[in-house]
Amino acid sequence: MIHLAYCADRVMSPSLHVSLFSVLTHARDKVRLWLYLEGYSSREIDRLKCTILNARPDAEVGFIQLDLGVFKAFRPFYGSYLPYARLLLPEVIPAERFLYLDADTLCTADCRFLMDLDLGDSIVGMRSEGPVSSVRDRDLLIASGMSEDDLAYNSGVIVFDGRKWREESVGERILEFGRKNSAYLFTADQVCLNAVLKGRIAPLAYSWNECVHPVGSGERGQETALLGRSAIYHFLGNPKPWDIGAFLFSPGWPLFARYVSRSRTWDEVARHYIRRDSVERAWRLRRNYSAAWKGSFSKKPS
Repeated sequence: MIHLAYCADRVMSPSLHVSLFSVLTHARDKVRLWLYLEGYSSREIDRLKCTILNARPDAEVGFIQLDLGVFKAFRPFYGSYLPYARLLLPEVIPAERFLYLDADTLCTADCRFLMDLDLGDSIVGMRSEGPVSSVRDRDLLIASGMSEDDLAYNSGVIVFDGRKWREESVGERILEFGRKNSAYLFTADQVCLNAVLKGRIAPLAYSWNECVHPVGSGERGQETALLGRSAIYHFLGNPKPWDIGAFLFSPGWPLFARYVSRSRTWDEVARHYIRRDSVERAWRLRRNYSAAWKGSFSKKPS
């Protein structure tokens, strides 16, 4: 059985439907889902259950409760403590091995491989973002004992060894680290994992967390969603493919739209467009929209 966890708020609803559908339809083994949801109404949860059952009638679903109050001393990530929720999952999910996915991911392969991956002495498996010298949390990671040449890892896709996590009290160590360094947690959970688990993170292949950035962001990996070569795509940056109007310039839109059609969840995208919180999000991201719009016109033809 594949144990799979998500932590998502209401703004990620269209993507969560698509991500769940994509994982479930590619999985050969039975899947047990562990979901932590913020701000979802009972009707929205019912629609999510329908998407899950349409994709995989035998899927097991569990909705979990987490106390994010333990992170109140931490630096919020764009006003939210939700990114830290994944750090509590090993304490509530009884499985020895489970997979965590960000809600802004889309899977095009069977994740069984990650469940069987040999982690060795490592506690988690994550995909490298490059050397510490190149990441935003460089100063804090170096202060925590890492060198500039050590690898830093992205927390959008995580293979957890829950047993080792609990046995080695990783959760308590992360809480201690976060409280001491609250002002410098620029990437929230990600810097905590890199610092506390240095030397105990097994590298995942890039294809299991392929980044797709908006045009105009200046980041690599902007066109990879069109290549169809990777197992898990991760829509980083803003605006996301499902954000209001992003279909006009998002490199990830064609792939995302394909799975919206397969999952028959266009109604979720439509609801997202007219919700007040989605409109407010678009306004907050107006500079990102401007950069993406300009970038879409400045792209050179391949």
